Amino acid sequence: MRGHPLSWQLRRATQLLRNEGLLGLANGLAEYLRYRVFWRTRFVIMTTDTSTYPAGLAAPPVEGLDVRILHNEADVDRLVAEGYEDLRHVVKNTGRRLRHGAVGFCAFVDGAVAHVSWVALNEHAKNGLSPIPCRVGFKEGEGYWGGSVTMRRFRNLGIYKHVMAMRLRYCHERGFDVLVDATEADNAASLKAQDMYGPRVRSVCRYRRLLGWSQWCEE
Repeated sequence: MRGHPLSWQLRRATQLLRNEGLLGLANGLAEYLRYRVFWRTRFVIMTTDTSTYPAGLAAPPVEGLDVRILHNEADVDRLVAEGYEDLRHVVKNTGRRLRHGAVGFCAFVDGAVAHVSWVALNEHAKNGLSPIPCRVGFKEGEGYWGGSVTMRRFRNLGIYKHVMAMRLRYCHERGFDVLVDATEADNAASLKAQDMYGPRVRSVCRYRRLLGWSQWCEE
């Protein structure tokens, strides 16, 4: 279900307008322009011990929350057949990420997509998941996690932290001791949510991108 990029954008704009009104549509457009046209930011590269996952494995923070693990597009198709919202219509590049081997953790609330986040356990999967060129020692038992998106109406409910615990456990059970992530330095909400798992700062980097040009350097 690859579809035409313009068709996806029109469908997503319609969803934002229906679910979040004009303000949601404006915010969505601003985010699109920021990440697709010009992006300049600082990243904190952190490592998290996967054995810390029990800290976040409490009861689901939201009534009706259902977290599903996605390994391929067939998993998405099965969920759609069961009546769940199609993640591919909500988060762009979902299909491409799955085809590259990234594993998606999608949280639904009463069948609607509330949050999705990802892990990559090899270089090919990471390249499909993130443009951030931070080093990950996959052969040394490191994995990568990122690509987290929480729909605006489901934010500040604890879903992100809950799904983080599930990702840590998933990787820990598969022999990955550490997960590496790149979090924007001004993303206070994400940094705060990660605190309960005791992440360690590896480096701080600067990233710039303008259309097809990009620059990455450590400070």
